[in-house]
Amino acid sequence: MEFAIVSIVMLLLLATVADFGRLFYSQITVENEARAGALMAARNPSSYTGACAAYTTTNQIGCAIIAESRGSGVTVTPAEISVSCETLAGTTVACAATPQGNTRSRVRITKVFSFLMPLLGAVLGSNITMTASVTADQQSMPPAATYVPAPSTSAPPSASASASASASSSSSVAPSAAPSASPCVTGYAPVPDLVNGAIPGSSETVGEARAEWQTAGFAPSNFSPSNGSTNKLVTSQSPAGDVGICRSVTTYAVSVTHS
Repeated sequence: MEFAIVSIVMLLLLATVADFGRLFYSQITVENEARAGALMAARNPSSYTGACAAYTTTNQIGCAIIAESRGSGVTVTPAEISVSCETLAGTTVACAATPQGNTRSRVRITKVFSFLMPLLGAVLGSNITMTASVTADQQSMPPAATYVPAPSTSAPPSASASASASASSSSSVAPSAAPSASPCVTGYAPVPDLVNGAIPGSSETVGEARAEWQTAGFAPSNFSPSNGSTNKLVTSQSPAGDVGICRSVTTYAVSVTHS
């Protein structure tokens, strides 16, 4: 009889411990589901439509959450999932179709847990709300710089070409010809050579370099000197070594020195 009485108490304690274990396991599973959704949202911020009956490219976040919960016994419904985007300062913004800079995705899952043991339900409440909120910075990468090699010359110019080049350099040297199609993404352009003229061995004046800079698509205000020294020959440009590399046409600036 003593064993029967003690065994009932022990079984109640064992069931209570198991019920608490279910609570902790469910909380960890919900956090893993939110983390899987946030990682997918960092690459596809707006790809969420709700429940995932079958994998689609328009519901990658929902399907990532369901895939993480598969086999765990803790499933979530679309009503328990919230997907949003926010700035680094915490301001909520609309989720774009592609990752954006200085923006993070947030996935929040709210799940109601119910105890099986009436004793725990009487003490802690029949339902406990579990919440997991995970953020991930959206994976926005800057456009890769593209190097455009300068054209090579296989043979030195003839004497007549040299004489013509000398005459041209003393009067007017045409800016280097721009490529027919820019190898850069929209908003970027190859940095022109502002020291050497279009004819091998010739030089450029400050005025010609300024015109070539604007012809390449860069902002006139980002060329220094902004005025004057028009007929003086350019001896160097700074930053050095950027010739042919794609740079932003609105923010990249250059300065030239002259003799």
